[in-house]
Amino acid sequence: MRKVFFVVAALVLVISGAAYAATINVNLLAKVPGILLVTFNGATGADFLGTSVDNNTSIQWADITAQPTDNAETYVETNIYALQVRSTETWDLTITGDSALTNEEGKTIDLAWQYGDSATLAGVPYDTDINITLEDQPATIATGAYTKYIRFRIPYHWGVYPGDYSGNVSIEATTF
Repeated sequence: MRKVFFVVAALVLVISGAAYAATINVNLLAKVPGILLVTFNGATGADFLGTSVDNNTSIQWADITAQPTDNAETYVETNIYALQVRSTETWDLTITGDSALTNEEGKTIDLAWQYGDSATLAGVPYDTDINITLEDQPATIATGAYTKYIRFRIPYHWGVYPGDYSGNVSIEATTF
């Protein structure tokens, strides 16, 4: 009987000790900002914490040293440049550009471009309409997840007026 009494007494002490527990629930909050990063030809545009960083770059054709030809279908090309977009959120991309380059005397020469997935752009036709719009692209977390390649060309033959020609292309990525 004494053993039963001690067992019951021990159970009462254990149960009564558990009755005095207290609980604290902790809510953890962390605001992780969205990040958008665009790189092209060594220039970087970024949007971090609502602060947009825009950048400019130039592409120049290598010095043209060959004589022009009589063939109006002769062109000189730029190097191939990689365009990368990395974003933690859904994003849109817009690329627009001039269809011709203009010199200081108002003369123009046609501008065409290639835009594609291959680093060599093999088999990608040239287009004179520099206009790309991509909407609702999924987040591209991994490095290189969205990479496109771009090259430009201009005609070079006896019918091209000499001079320094220029034009513009705009690459803009936005998040929501």
